[in-house]
Parts: sequence; C-alpha cells; structure tokens
Amino acid sequence: SPNLSSSSEALARFKQEGLIASQINHPHLVFVHRVDEENGIPFIAMELMTGKTLKDLVLEKGPLDYDDAVRLILQCIDGLIEAHARGMIHRDIKPANCYLDQDGNVKVGDFGLARSLISDSELTQTGAFLGTPWYASPEQLLGQKIDNRSDIYSLSATLYYLLAGKAPFESPNAAQVIARIASTDPPTFKSAEV
Repeated sequence: SPNLSSSSEALARFKQEGLIASQINHPHLVFVHRVDEENGIPFIAMELMTGKTLKDLVLEKGPLDYDDAVRLILQCIDGLIEAHARGMIHRDIKPANCYLDQDGNVKVGDFGLARSLISDSELTQTGAFLGTPWYASPEQLLGQKIDNRSDIYSLSATLYYLLAGKAPFESPNAAQVIARIASTDPPTFKSAEV
C-alpha cells in the first residue's frame, strides 16, 4: 500500500531491517535478496519457495506425530536463533509462513518487514493489528512493544497447530480470537484432544 511509505522514518526502518535480513544466510530461513523502493513504493525480493507450507502439510495429512512436529519446529528455532542474534524479530510466525523445501526441511519466511513501515504509535492509535491473529502474541495484539518472546509465542502456537491440527484459539471471528489470546491462558494440549 503506497500510504504505508508516507513516513520517512518508517521507510528508513524498513530499509534498515531489510539490510539486516539480506545479510542473513541460514538453511532454515528464506533468503531475502533485496529490500528497497522503486518510485516511492517499498518492495521485498525473497528466495522463491515453491513447496508446501506447514499449514499445507497439516491440511493434507492431519495432525503430525510428535517426532515429526518437534523436528520441524526445531529447524524453525534454529533459523530464528540466527535472526534474533542479528536483531530481527519475525512478527508473523505461523504455519503458512514456514516453507518446506524439496528435502522436507523447513525454512521460515515472510519476515514481517512490511510491518516496519508502520510505527507502533500508528498501530496503537488506530487499534489496528496487521497479520494473522491466531498465532500472534498477546503483546502484539494489544499494540505493545514486542521482542523475541513474541516470536517464541507464535512458534509455540505453530507447534500446537502441528500437533492438534488447529490453532490454540480458533474461531471464524477474528475479534473473538484476539480477545481470547489477550485475556486467557493458552489451552493445554490435552484440552485440544477432547
């Protein structure tokens, strides 16, 4: 959206985060080739992932067994450790952003770089939330400052999805999901089996 690039501060942050992301070359992260702008419109050029996502895998096979789910999540953790060490917070970890390569290994992609175009104050003032609420941390949904722990929450919700076949809090009503995540402890895995 062109209106996202209206703030020079936000555009500078987007480019800085993109520069950091493009310097990370890790087997469990989708490679960011370039983050720039053309005619005032910011863009991200990333490695093309043509395989399935973890969401596709669960939709096709149903919940995964523990060994497979943990193996895949450990690969995501490995990639996120590298990203976090470089100061990058993903901001949008979810099964649909975890891509399987041709060997069945996971690469975390779609870093929330575009979110750096929107200042925290804009999100707080409008009450807006960008992204998929089913996997977002309570802090993120409430427009509070986020750090690496937000990604850890989202990755934990992704693991829950792999094992249960659904997000920890599911409803077709996004506002209801946001309210439950922000005010309720996550359900135990045992409650998902009932």
